[in-house]
Amino acid sequence: MVNIMLADLNKLESKDYSSAFRLVKYMLSCKDGQEYTSDIKERVLKCGSYLMMPIPYELSDDSIKHYANYAKKQFQSYSQLPKNEPKHFLLHEKLNFNPDDTDMLLERLDKNDDALFDLLTQINEEFVKEVYGENRAYIYALHGDTNHLHFHNAISTVCRETNKIYSRTNEYLFRMEVCEKLEKKYGLKLTPNRELVHDKDRYKTSKAEKRMNDKGVLSAKQKMQNKFKEIEKKNFETFKDFVEFLITELNIFPIVKLKSGSYSEIQGISFEDYNTGERFKGAEISKKWTFNRIQSKYKYSEKKDLHFLKRFLKVDTSAIIVSTDNKPTYLFKDTAKFQPRTSLKTKFEILSDNRIYELYRGLDIEDDAQVYVFKSSQNLAFKHNSESSITTMYNNSNLSIKAALQLYNENRNKQNKEVYEVKTKSSSNHFRKKMWIQNELLKYTNTNHNVIFTGYNPTQKDLEYLRELKMEHEVLFKNEKNKIKLKV
Repeated sequence: MVNIMLADLNKLESKDYSSAFRLVKYMLSCKDGQEYTSDIKERVLKCGSYLMMPIPYELSDDSIKHYANYAKKQFQSYSQLPKNEPKHFLLHEKLNFNPDDTDMLLERLDKNDDALFDLLTQINEEFVKEVYGENRAYIYALHGDTNHLHFHNAISTVCRETNKIYSRTNEYLFRMEVCEKLEKKYGLKLTPNRELVHDKDRYKTSKAEKRMNDKGVLSAKQKMQNKFKEIEKKNFETFKDFVEFLITELNIFPIVKLKSGSYSEIQGISFEDYNTGERFKGAEISKKWTFNRIQSKYKYSEKKDLHFLKRFLKVDTSAIIVSTDNKPTYLFKDTAKFQPRTSLKTKFEILSDNRIYELYRGLDIEDDAQVYVFKSSQNLAFKHNSESSITTMYNNSNLSIKAALQLYNENRNKQNKEVYEVKTKSSSNHFRKKMWIQNELLKYTNTNHNVIFTGYNPTQKDLEYLRELKMEHEVLFKNEKNKIKLKV
């Protein structure tokens, strides 16, 4: 059994207030289909609240629903106190205890269950107040339905006294430090591998990856993880040796993100496979490959290595895609039948003039241009001028390139043209290669995609890689009912 005193955090979106009702009801209820009686070994061993109405002494289905409904309204009212509505109105914090710790504490307390529950409640209370502050309303419940005791906490993000919204940098690391402090204070088992245990839940395997694994196909992230397992076997004396091995041996480029307003302080690191264009954050690969871990492991020095890192750094630069047919698309009737589930339709949206002014005031936008952003993050993707048929890329990821090519295919349909020729002004061979791969895959997976890209001459190695991707598509899309999204 791995030593665990873990703090797992889920954040509930501000618009989904019904989630508060479901969470509190879950915390105070027995297992599904089980009646709430006092003579059974209860799932809810202890529960309570802070700065909220006390939980009913006698719990029944009706009283639990009534209290959960009250809690939902109370948390909703707290979220309306600040001037700006918080992104998350409620935090669901779960605190797990090691089974060995509970056995040890029971012996220390002479097998007194009530004294044990009181002590664990005290530990949980100290954890919540240390992390979130004194004046934050929350509800807690101690559960005993697994092989280890654990607390569920429903915590308001808004402080009742100051109306400030909870926000903390390095949130995960701080919560782990509080756990370690409490372990030492109460004589619990220290957890040296806590982050590795937590890493399993931090970036969960997606449904698409699971289905790919079922069909015997490795996802792009798993392929990257396998490459980094090779790196773990190597011993690099310096950070420079580590980066040179990445670039020369594995064709992987490190991409660093600088802190806002700084030209030297690095906030995070991602890794991009030059051959495939796939990019992942270091933490997505493993907790071992965050920048903090890398710089301590390989003795990163800002004076020695920053200039070197920038020299080898793969930088996102704006690339221009140009249609050879410059006729305005608005002269043609929109008679084409477009695919409703393309990446362009599901992952991106067009920003209104007001939103452009609000988010990207300094952006140079022509009258006939439309700005496309990622729906989830509102980050810039690309700008398309309908009159000149020129697209300016602000984000050179595979998904952005794919969406831009789908946009040109829509324009082809609107103009009732059989084919549509596209080229690029970018001098980057890497960008041209990504454009060619994405366009070839779109033609392979969609018979209605008749866009021709004339900006790259593929090598034999490129053609072999494209064949591998097509074979993966064949495996994944063999059964039409089980079609899934593949990150390409």
